[in-house]
Amino acid sequence: MSSMTGLKNAFAENNYERATDVLSGTNPDNDGLVSLSAAFMFLSLVYRYPDAPVYDTLLKYISDFQSFADEYSAGTLELTDRREMEYDYVRLFINAPGGMKANPYASCWLSEEKLLWGDKMMRLKELMEAEGFVMSAPVTELEDHISVVLEFCSVLTEKIAAGSGSCSVGSFFTLLEIMRDFFPAFAGSFAAKVTEEAEQEFYKTAGRLVQGFLADAEQIFEELIFG
Repeated sequence: MSSMTGLKNAFAENNYERATDVLSGTNPDNDGLVSLSAAFMFLSLVYRYPDAPVYDTLLKYISDFQSFADEYSAGTLELTDRREMEYDYVRLFINAPGGMKANPYASCWLSEEKLLWGDKMMRLKELMEAEGFVMSAPVTELEDHISVVLEFCSVLTEKIAAGSGSCSVGSFFTLLEIMRDFFPAFAGSFAAKVTEEAEQEFYKTAGRLVQGFLADAEQIFEELIFG
């Protein structure tokens, strides 16, 4: 049995003692975890409304993440005119004739009714509260919006990098739960709709990026923790 399988089994049993045993003696790649945290946060920014502060932040850091974008999207993640990006963001993720083109809320992909405030979102709220997570101002999205979920994953990964295995088992479990319950929806149907419906090449690339990266995230995490 691999160490990651042992950790996932402990998670399934909610067995903190077993998880601590699995994690004892590990030598996580903390620099790699910090880089993973930064990747989550950058992707969170990509899926925020591109007002002036978000646009300027993306402009500042986008060159640092081009190799990341190239690896997972086979395309350049290049900013265009901010007003054009705002227009495309609105029609994709907020409102358009016939409804938004790519619903950014996980609840809508995790139930047949496609309703907000689903059970998964309420569970996510509980996890965020338990971790002391507060959304960055002035974010006002619901907790299961893709940008918020990715920001939360960034915070969790940074906490894991900063703490020992024994003192951050809860954060390990939380991150595994999000990867299990939310990443498949975002990397699957959601990402495909973004790529299909986007008019701006930036968001087409963003769709391919979230599809590839989130599909690989658990394996990346395993390699950084267990080598």
